[in-house]
Amino acid sequence: LSGSEGDREPEIGDFINIGDELKTGTDGYVELQFGNLGVLRIQSNSLYRLDTADLKEDSEQVSGFLGFGSIIAKIRHLTNQDGFEVNVPGAVCAVRGTEFLIRGAGQGSVTIAVADGAVSVSPPSMAEVVSDTGIFNINLTDIRNLMPLVTADKEIVITSDTLAEVEQVLTDYQNSGNNNSEIEDSQLKELESRIRGIVTEVPLPDPVAIEVVNADVLEAETPDILAVGYKSGGEESSALPEFVTLSVTADPPETSLYINNRPAGQGAASIVLVKGSEVSILGVSPDGRRLEKVLTAGSESQVNLDFEEPPIPSENDDNAESGAAAIETQVSAVLPATLSPVAISPAADTRSDNVPDKVVFQITAEPSDAAVFINGSRLGSGSGEYEGDTGERLLLKVERPGYEDFTRTVSLSAQAPPLHVTLEPRPILRKSRINAVPAVGSLVSNGTVAIGATGGGTVYAVDRNGRILWTRATRNRNAENVTPVISGNRVYLIGNAELAIINISDGSILARRELTGDQANLFGRRVLAWNKYLILPSDSALIYLNPNNGPETGKIVDSINIPGGSRMTPAVWNNQIILADQRGSLLYIDPVSKSVTRSISTASSQPIGQAPAIRGNIAVFSGRRGNVTAVNLHQGEVIWDHKLKESGSVRVHTDAVFSNNGVFLYGDGVLYALNLRNGENLFPPVSAVSAPPQIINGVLYLCRDDGTISILNPDSGAQIGEFQLGEFSRVRPVGLGPLVVAAGEENVYVLDPRSMTD
Repeated sequence: LSGSEGDREPEIGDFINIGDELKTGTDGYVELQFGNLGVLRIQSNSLYRLDTADLKEDSEQVSGFLGFGSIIAKIRHLTNQDGFEVNVPGAVCAVRGTEFLIRGAGQGSVTIAVADGAVSVSPPSMAEVVSDTGIFNINLTDIRNLMPLVTADKEIVITSDTLAEVEQVLTDYQNSGNNNSEIEDSQLKELESRIRGIVTEVPLPDPVAIEVVNADVLEAETPDILAVGYKSGGEESSALPEFVTLSVTADPPETSLYINNRPAGQGAASIVLVKGSEVSILGVSPDGRRLEKVLTAGSESQVNLDFEEPPIPSENDDNAESGAAAIETQVSAVLPATLSPVAISPAADTRSDNVPDKVVFQITAEPSDAAVFINGSRLGSGSGEYEGDTGERLLLKVERPGYEDFTRTVSLSAQAPPLHVTLEPRPILRKSRINAVPAVGSLVSNGTVAIGATGGGTVYAVDRNGRILWTRATRNRNAENVTPVISGNRVYLIGNAELAIINISDGSILARRELTGDQANLFGRRVLAWNKYLILPSDSALIYLNPNNGPETGKIVDSINIPGGSRMTPAVWNNQIILADQRGSLLYIDPVSKSVTRSISTASSQPIGQAPAIRGNIAVFSGRRGNVTAVNLHQGEVIWDHKLKESGSVRVHTDAVFSNNGVFLYGDGVLYALNLRNGENLFPPVSAVSAPPQIINGVLYLCRDDGTISILNPDSGAQIGEFQLGEFSRVRPVGLGPLVVAAGEENVYVLDPRSMTD
């Protein structure tokens, strides 16, 4: 669904706005319910745009554009005040109350097939043609009535040239000078003959199979649909019938209603009828009493079946004694009309053979904790049971996070077996393209949005629906590990050229600061935005910047020289700044006095890019050659040192991450899982890894060279599941609530692991 609010996957029950576009995939479809007007089903591989939807009580107007693909529509018969149009490349299809199919849009020709009713076909620019040619004395409605009419069990094929010829007929009419006086019937008939000689309907080779699964709004209508025929030559086209609306209410509201022997719901129903047709109304109260009336459509607009009114004495005592229910049928001519039950014998069996029998419907679901709904009410988890009337239609829904929703409409019958539903996993919720590529570094999140960056220095924001909220270019280039920092309503990014401060809400630039000398960095070094401090690390110092809003934002206000220099990103512990210098000494720096208060010597020299990973009182970092050190910050002691490779070096430029028992590092395409207590391997190193690991909701996520993301048990390394992106990723993913946001080189993904992890 694409609209003013961006792109997202629509959910059942969503409302769409004027101008919204719906695009379906290879196996997808979507149904739109237009009030009481009808249902439109957009088939697979199709694009439909909603242009008009004016659904008033006395007039309903809907129009849309089918860019490509196919649709099926089931539309009730329309009054003169109603309209339903589908625009396709080359034609406008005006519906007159029908079931019809349009297929092949966007493929050079369009086929319009009608199962019942009629569809009028006209050029998309007909109104402009009438205006441009000066044919002002022809009513546009009259012109539409001349257009080709596809009737029941017929079809026509429209090509790009077909209706251009129709437009030419109108132009020729103008050029002939016939528009200087009021147009006569004979001239209209001549135009009609010429137009319909261009486009003709032909019988369908096979019946049109039209089924709209969730068309509940049409179920209360009479099944006798009136076809609108077409008569050529000197005959007049058959007129559309006049329609009226009948509303039925009942008291108590639990009363089951039947209109023309079809279930119409409980308590209230509305139906559109051909004026003058006969309609039967039956109400069955919860205790089995019934009220029935037969009337002519149009004689009354509202009927109320009131079981709660005091009993009306029967004029036929014999009938009352025998248990026959005599119903008062004298209805006031003043609307609304009310029907009341008569006095009956308590022992009398008032049920009619026409009242449907009660049946029990059972549904079970897998997974066993999936929520089961019938007609919008939750029945339980994993199973549900519903008692209703034979013929009653039920809307079923089964849902569970991490799985595709299951929906179906069924009719109750005594022979219906229990329904078992197995939900299909839905691991990938959304995929959106990143305009500037490739994505690099680590995604970060504030719990509402995820922020990432590309190697070209573009920053982007993604919400949990997978929509790219904004992108913002910076002057940073050629960075392999550039990673944003979120603090409050700001995003900070440094690279090889500048510090960019960005508004997280809309992506606007709040401030920029050029990076000079040793302030620039290619390996993912980040600012420290903490409390009232904004600290920019350089190779030789920590530079204090003005964090306040305004023209002074980002300007240097102070600095701390780092003895021996540092290539690390600073971290915070116990209100102190923590980072290691080039010799591997872990430094404690007081941000107020700007002095080093403690130094711990370690074997992990020349750490690059990363920040010390801190959990509780433990800090873990790696030197340039792959020596990892864990330090107890409270005691000021090294807990353990671990060399990732016995021989050779491992480049680690990204932060370590923690699980309950382990710490995980990434270098040179390999994951290393170490026991947090002693530094030994939790499980053997994992190769063919393409990005730094992440721990989200207690499990380990690992991007692989083959375009998958593995979900691993962080204690054993055993695989729990995987996402198949089909795209190489060099980006550390991030959690967003129960979801995971990941980025390939060209696309960002919102993933739902709950079908595998819950």
